[in-house]
Amino acid sequence: MISTVRDTINKFSMLCTGQRVLVAVSGGPDSMAMLHVLLELREELEMVLAVAHLNHNLRGRESEQDLQFVEEWAAKKELEFFSRTLRAGALKKAGHVLGLQAAAREKRHAFLHEVACKFKATRIAMGHTMDDQAETMLMRMMKGSGLAGLSGIWPVRGLLIKPLIETRRLEVERYIEEQGIDFVSDSSNLKDSYLRNDIRHHLLPFIKEHYNPSIVESLARTAGVLRHDNEFIEALAGHLGLVLKKKAKEIVLDGDRLRELHISLLTRVFLASTHTLSKSARINTTHIQAFVDLVKSSRPNLRLALPNGLAVRREYGRIMITSAPPAAVNPFTVPLEVPGKTVIKGVGSIKAEVLHGRPSVYKRGLAYFDFASIKGKLKAGSMRPGQRIRPLGMKGHRKIKDIFIDEKIPQARRSKIPIISLKDEVLWIGGGGRVMPVK
Repeated sequence: MISTVRDTINKFSMLCTGQRVLVAVSGGPDSMAMLHVLLELREELEMVLAVAHLNHNLRGRESEQDLQFVEEWAAKKELEFFSRTLRAGALKKAGHVLGLQAAAREKRHAFLHEVACKFKATRIAMGHTMDDQAETMLMRMMKGSGLAGLSGIWPVRGLLIKPLIETRRLEVERYIEEQGIDFVSDSSNLKDSYLRNDIRHHLLPFIKEHYNPSIVESLARTAGVLRHDNEFIEALAGHLGLVLKKKAKEIVLDGDRLRELHISLLTRVFLASTHTLSKSARINTTHIQAFVDLVKSSRPNLRLALPNGLAVRREYGRIMITSAPPAAVNPFTVPLEVPGKTVIKGVGSIKAEVLHGRPSVYKRGLAYFDFASIKGKLKAGSMRPGQRIRPLGMKGHRKIKDIFIDEKIPQARRSKIPIISLKDEVLWIGGGGRVMPVK
């Protein structure tokens, strides 16, 4: 088994000489076997090892005993030990949103990355086996998944490495017995109420007996093939230059170019963007298809809600994927200070001056009016339904909404554009460049 793990480490470039490695240990046979093997390879690879254990606090006294077991084992091997116990009930509360298993995984990964930072680890070793890979493949097939999901468990993903990913669970059990390695048993692994356990206890044995005795190896090979294909497509999508703007909570994509892409590349751009904004968002095939429909639609302004607070907005030729909803601006009407500066919360400010003589500068954002003909108080307000304006040089009026559409002003920005009016007569659409004379 040590030889198999060594080959896996070399094949996927999991470790290089002299690294600090944090080993995630639950106390079960897989993680205990992995820790034992890494200890055997420690001198060869000149590794510095530490152990981390997260007590999910789902099994009461049994969970506490697991923590105590791992801590004592780490102390016996003189390894630095890190642990945390989640507050009772906290995981079940989070599980209502994500599902219990997903919530546990999210908490576990967050804990491990936090500890890795403290320990200055460059790798986090986790005890997933080839059997875990096969179970994951079947789970995702049944739930529906794209190429990325069907790539299964990645041997290396960021700091995370899986040294046992090419090792069968039977080999682990044999190694544990031969080496006399103690471990603890998680009683929740016996419950068929969890899909993974049901697949492990019933579906895989049935397939082995009736269809393919080597189903675990077959699924693992398939995951490897799909992973290579997915890596290629993701790399290609990453070099397309479709990101127009990137902020902490928003990614703006070129919608016109997105529309021309093959759906495979379009999907990868979408998944990469959502993952950048929220690594825990559970994006599925339904969300992907809704995004494709949004991109391909002829309608200029659309919205799409996604899990974990993410949202997509289409505003003419741009696609915005955001983790924060646009700040809402309540309808407003304020008197305009002339001369002076009027500040409108959430909108900006308007500066008004009284000039003498003919204006010398014309540009967007400026408008000039005959001051002597203004009888009354000017107001700045948000657009109202049906509101119209008579542009310079036109005999009739135009709806302000139609002007916004012609100018391709996104709906999210329209409520922030001040409309300058005198009594009920609209004089100017704030920010425009045309002069609207007072009659």
